[in-house]
Amino acid sequence: MKILLIQPYAGFELPNIVMKLSASIPAYPNLTLQQLAGICPEDCDLNVIDENRGEKIDFYEKYDIVAITCRTATVPRTFEIADKFRKNNVKVVIGGYHPTALPNEIKKHADSVVIGEAEISFKKAIEDSKKNKLKPFYNSDLVNPKLIPPAKRDVIDYYLPFAAIEATRGCPVNCDFCFVHKVKGKKHRKRPVENVIDELKSIKQKNIMFFDSSLTTDVKYTKQLFKNMIPLNKKFQCYGNVNVLARNDELLKIASDAGCVSWCIGFEAISQDILKNIGKTTNKIEDYRIAIEKIKNYDMNISGSFIFGFDGHFLDTFEKTKDMLNKLNIDVGCFNILTPFPGTKLYTRIKKENRITSDDWTRYSCAQTVFKPKNMTEKELYNGTIWLLNDFYKISNVLKRIFRNTGHGFYPFLYSALGNILFFSRKFNPERN
Repeated sequence: MKILLIQPYAGFELPNIVMKLSASIPAYPNLTLQQLAGICPEDCDLNVIDENRGEKIDFYEKYDIVAITCRTATVPRTFEIADKFRKNNVKVVIGGYHPTALPNEIKKHADSVVIGEAEISFKKAIEDSKKNKLKPFYNSDLVNPKLIPPAKRDVIDYYLPFAAIEATRGCPVNCDFCFVHKVKGKKHRKRPVENVIDELKSIKQKNIMFFDSSLTTDVKYTKQLFKNMIPLNKKFQCYGNVNVLARNDELLKIASDAGCVSWCIGFEAISQDILKNIGKTTNKIEDYRIAIEKIKNYDMNISGSFIFGFDGHFLDTFEKTKDMLNKLNIDVGCFNILTPFPGTKLYTRIKKENRITSDDWTRYSCAQTVFKPKNMTEKELYNGTIWLLNDFYKISNVLKRIFRNTGHGFYPFLYSALGNILFFSRKFNPERN
């Protein structure tokens, strides 16, 4: 059986050659493609294409199945790819976050749609296709974490400095803008520690990125995982929640000993009322500085993300956030425009209020406005976010943050430098929107 796995290119134009170059050189291979490869039969003839790396698709190659992983921004390109293959009588299966949210829309361009996690459903689709009994939709219960196979990394024939892995799935925090629940559910599920350690041992790269929604949801599990990682001599970054990181010194000490270099934290907003309204129950404003100082005390970095466009945001939000950032001393900042992704509570509410202004899915990238903000115009939201991004990543601030980490060791310095240089190279053009 011949199978092709595809990660489509999002399709929106980047404004300059530096951004195009940096976007085409990801730090780590595509984990989703590697996870899908781990589900495919061992004896199949498997091919993998990531268009984000400039890899080309041969639409005249004969395949038994073409499987496309799809997020909202890649929907138009996904349809283009699917339609070309189906025209040549090749079976197309599409899955991912957007197909899970809007399966009927996707079905118009696919022979079959995988809803939710792929481990059971995609495997069944492959089996049914062999019998010429492919069903229009496949859905399953959340996968038992003991049954999640390791990602198949040998399908990627190029080397990148980082590798990615997942130890847990699901998130019990009920943020209204987040689409993770739609595929991975609210129940927090943990792979056996020994399975994760075995997979880590098989990874050639020293640098690891954990794609888990948060490794602070079950602290007992994470401590056990990190303790077992110490002999592996890896360096890694992972996501965590501020409420735990502000209070659990033992976790921070073990994380540092295990090789953690950076914690990625979704601060999201600097208003407690906004955090309450969006369901970010883990965040207390007074914990922000405490968590950052504690993490720094253990020689680890902080990558913080913020979202703009909530109903409680006004024009002065950008200046206030800048002032807060100057006090917090985070190492890398990610500034996103609120995006109502299908399948989220936010999307349902914004659509009901008739505030959606664009059905062009390529714009759903967290970098462009697609809805009417409550207290500013779309252009003001866009330009305010870009103003803050450009200020945070002006060269004097970048150099200051990079060299501030020289006292924390080589890897914190390296991670800070790479993160700042990456975002500096991707600063957006305010006229793009």
